[in-house]
Amino acid sequence: MLRDRSRGARLRPLTAPLRFFAVGDLTYGESEVPSLKALLAAAVQGPPFIVHVGDINSGSSPCSDAQLQAIAGLFRAVAVVYTPGDNEWTDCGRWTAGGLDPRARLARVRETFYADPGVLRLTALGVTQAGERFPEIYGFVMGEVLFVALYIVALHIVGSDNGYDADDPAAMTEFRAREAANRNFLSRALASPQGRDARALAIMIQADPLFNGGRGSRGFRGFKAQLVDLMGRFPGPVLLMHGDILS
Repeated sequence: MLRDRSRGARLRPLTAPLRFFAVGDLTYGESEVPSLKALLAAAVQGPPFIVHVGDINSGSSPCSDAQLQAIAGLFRAVAVVYTPGDNEWTDCGRWTAGGLDPRARLARVRETFYADPGVLRLTALGVTQAGERFPEIYGFVMGEVLFVALYIVALHIVGSDNGYDADDPAAMTEFRAREAANRNFLSRALASPQGRDARALAIMIQADPLFNGGRGSRGFRGFKAQLVDLMGRFPGPVLLMHGDILS
């Protein structure tokens, strides 16, 4: 049994557990496409959404609009809570991935997956987004009428040191703006009435923030500091979902 923190009243427990599928690092090749199709087909008859924590192609495969559109076409089958991975844009500057401009690829990811509401079906989940500039940063609640059971927040934090590159001014401009958007959205979400009433919080990112490495690399320090502070103040359980397992 949980107490309402604002009134001290008792809240009734959940009538049923909240269930959803979570996946990442898929697809890394044509051989994995059937697996993704099968998972999406199962989700149509199962939970209300599927979580995908990024990397819809391998880091060594060429970045292309065709690849983005192919996965977007598959995602249309069910509501997909998707956050971009580094393979989709940060790593596209590698010669094996085509030597493309990462920021241009990020723009294509946003256009392909977030401009058309029919791709991810996020409106069906009632998401609140960080704004037009950062449509991939968003949150929504799952619960019952009297209280918020779970607050899910998708932040845009990717591998390859979260795009941090001190030798590339364009990369640093992008990094600073996105980091500020992540930080501000998470703070606002938890300060909102729904955030204050939530009994559990789930945060999804693509990157492995390397918790075993202390403060670690510069690209993850801000998020890790905010997460430590959040966990000291949030009264319920906090689940962090990420891919790109390196530690």
